[in-house]
This record gives sequence, structure tokens and C-alpha cells, in this order.
Amino acid sequence: MLQKWSGCFKNHIIWFGMLICTDLLFSLFLWLQNPDAFWVLAGAMVFVSLCLFGISLWVVYRRDAKKESVFREVLEYSEEFEEEKLPRVFEGADKEIIRAAVEKLQMQAVENKEQARYIREYEDYMEAWAHEVKTPLALMTFVLDNRRDEMSAEAYQKLEYARNQLQEDISQVLYYAGLRSPHSDSLFERISLRECCQEGLTEYKVLLEEHQYAVKNEVEDLLVVSDRKGLLFMVSQAVSNSIKYTDPMKQKNELLLYTECSRDKKEISLHIRDNGMGVPAYDLPFLFDKGFTGKSHGYQKKATGMGLYLVKEMARKLKIEVDVHSEQGEGFEIIFRFADVD
Repeated sequence: MLQKWSGCFKNHIIWFGMLICTDLLFSLFLWLQNPDAFWVLAGAMVFVSLCLFGISLWVVYRRDAKKESVFREVLEYSEEFEEEKLPRVFEGADKEIIRAAVEKLQMQAVENKEQARYIREYEDYMEAWAHEVKTPLALMTFVLDNRRDEMSAEAYQKLEYARNQLQEDISQVLYYAGLRSPHSDSLFERISLRECCQEGLTEYKVLLEEHQYAVKNEVEDLLVVSDRKGLLFMVSQAVSNSIKYTDPMKQKNELLLYTECSRDKKEISLHIRDNGMGVPAYDLPFLFDKGFTGKSHGYQKKATGMGLYLVKEMARKLKIEVDVHSEQGEGFEIIFRFADVD
């Protein structure tokens, strides 16, 4: 309250200054006219001046409070606000400014509604497309699994790579739509980290074999409370990134998955580490930014920069801490930290 009174005084300090100067000027005239009368009336003059100053400050404060109330109402209900509702505290130039502001806000509100409708329709279309494309993808998977002997190894690898890439893109679209949805479909349950990691590795088994990865799954059979689909998505994205950023200069590609259990911090951590190209230090702070692809790898021309962003958002949704460690040319490691509910 005191701060508001102080702000009111500062906003109108010129007028209060003029009021004080006027009192001083009349006091000077009275003193010049009759010094004896001045000293007799000095106390009354000071009392009247203080009363006048206080009343003026109170009137201005109430007026500013009404203006602030109207401003807030305009900002909150600009679409329904009518000019007739403007109180008398706004007159002249102030009233014109408010009228122009209301018109601008109403136009902006209409544009925002239209834009929101277009975005919602586009998101619905993309989500519907992602679900529809699952049918030909399932057929493609069926053919690759059952007709592998009828095609060359090179053709099979190319089709499997295309299938994996399409599956990953569809998953990203669906999870991105899910993250933006006001309703959550997460189902928290006890999940075996080892089983989840094995499932993620199986999904990319063909590509890991194609790139001749030496995979070590040393994840212990520890139970964490999380959403199975969300956790599998994050593990799969980590494995996919390792494959994408394989270092062609390395003679042997390695992928290591292991867990650590800290009883002191009551924390379980899952580590996924590779010996790929790694990330330069100046790129590390931006890895989880949406659309960030970096500029140190040849692969960034094909990358969307959405993978790690979605991993971070999914981890935030599931209350999982995510961290990364990397050096350029020395590989990449991503760490998921879970609260030890036991």
C-alpha cells in the first residue's frame, strides 16, 4: 500500500510541486505584507496546506486506482469491452488512447483466435496422419520380417533403415502432440530398466548390426516407477542418436548401457554411452533446444533437432532428470536419473 502511495506521488510530483510552490509564494507575500500577521497565521497555514496536500494526494490516488482497474479490465476482457463502460476518469486524450488500445486488442484477439484454430487443425491433421501411416508401416514391417530371404542384404538394410527412420519420425510426431495436450495418458508403474533397455536395443537391432556395434547391456534388473511408453521412447532416441552420429574414423563402434544406484541420494541412474563423434563443448548447452542440430557434424543436414528436445520434455513430464556428457571425438553419454522409491 505504501509503495502505491509513493508511486502515485512520484507520478504527479510536478503538480504537487506546483501546489507546494504556490503555498510558499503566498506565504512569502504575506510575510512581506505583514510579518507580524505571518507568524500569527503560520501554524494555521501549515495545517491547511498539509490538509490540502493530503486531500489532493487521496483524490489523485483514487483516480489512478480507478484507471488501473479499467486498464486491467481492458486487458482481461478486451473482446467484450465496450466504450460506454469507460468511466469519467478518462477524458480527452486519455479516452482516445484507451479507445485505440481496445480496438487494437480486439483485432489482435480475433487474429489470435484464427491462428489458434489453424494451428489446432494442423496438429489434428498431423496426429491423424501419424496414426494412418502406421498401417503401411506395419505392412512394411511384416514384409521385412517374413520375406527377408527373398531380397538382397543391401536392399533389406536400406528398407530397414527407411522403416526405422519412418517409425522414429512418427513416434516424434505423436509424442510431440501428446506433450502439448492438456490431458496426460501416462501410466506410472514399476518397470524393469533392463527389460526396457533390451526392448529399445531390439528395435534397432538391424541397424546396430549393420554398423557393427559392440553392444554391452549391463543394466541391472532394477525397478523404477515411470511410464513404460515414455521411458522406452527416451531410450530409443538415445540409441538412435548413437547410430546417427557414428564416427566413421573409428574401427570399432561401441554402445554401453549400465546403471548406478546411489543409496545416499536415493537415486538410480541409467547411462547410455557410445564412442561416436561426440559433441563440442560449445554445443552442449543447446542440445535440448528445439530444432538445434549443431554445426560440427555432417549428419546435421538430415537432422531435425527434435530428438533430444522431446527426450527432455518427456523426462520433465515423467519427473526424470536428464544430463549429458561429451567431448568431440570421444563419444557421447546421456544419463537418466530416477528417484529410488524403495
